[in-house]
Amino acid sequence: MRIIEELKEYPPIYKIFQVFKDERYAVFLDSSLHNKLGKYSIIGLYPYMELVKGDTFTLNGKTCATSFEDYLREYLIQNKDINDTGLPIVSGAIGYFSYDYGIKKAGITSRHEKRSNIPDSILCFYDVFIIEDHRANTLYLIANGHREDSRIQIENLKEIINNTYSLEDQGEAISTKLQVETSFTKADYMKAIQKLINYITEGTIDVVNMTKQLKIISRKNPYDFYNKLRHINPSPFAGYFNYGDFQIISASPERFLQMQNNRVVTRPIKGTRKRGTTCEEVNYLN
Repeated sequence: MRIIEELKEYPPIYKIFQVFKDERYAVFLDSSLHNKLGKYSIIGLYPYMELVKGDTFTLNGKTCATSFEDYLREYLIQNKDINDTGLPIVSGAIGYFSYDYGIKKAGITSRHEKRSNIPDSILCFYDVFIIEDHRANTLYLIANGHREDSRIQIENLKEIINNTYSLEDQGEAISTKLQVETSFTKADYMKAIQKLINYITEGTIDVVNMTKQLKIISRKNPYDFYNKLRHINPSPFAGYFNYGDFQIISASPERFLQMQNNRVVTRPIKGTRKRGTTCEEVNYLN
């Protein structure tokens, strides 16, 4: 049985996550920039189901004969859960879909060598969520009771949070040397830019997102790196995902997609212009 408990007095949520940062599959969706978009921060803990799509599909570490997509589709149909609380999540999965996953689904073959050996996708269905509403200054503890009795989970969380007040901030004073490697030399990068300009002039393409990959070698702990990043570059859509063998760190100002009540909202930044305030201005910008 799900239990939701509300707290009005609590330490900062990033300090709470410090306690759980080394837990395998612990995730932190961190609205470190508290603007109109950065309303909630979410911690996901103690998954009861782990779906990993790599060369094969594994469920809780065991290879499955069915496909990742078929299993996920059937599970969601059979376990539909209505969230009428007003909170962004009370049950379900948090995870990622890589670019590799996307291009494979689109039937596109990349000509580039794969540079990282991580799964195409991981989705974890979490038993426990900790949610901070930054506008209401309220912390919500949610326990679904899949792995342990919900009341025991809630009481354990409250005890941990009470002990969090004494924790010191981590990672701010650590300084290490960085070694940066790039997939482009400056000369090759400028050649690639010129090719794109030519393609645009010829009419072959009209939109392009030119990027390069940076590889940074450091002895800095991944969470210390993230903790520093969230202070110097606060973002409404930041995140830290601990998958044991690797971590994903994000600090994005963009909302990719929000789907709610049959309404889809996207808020990209690159390649867009400001919204018009009148019909005339909208038509002019378009």
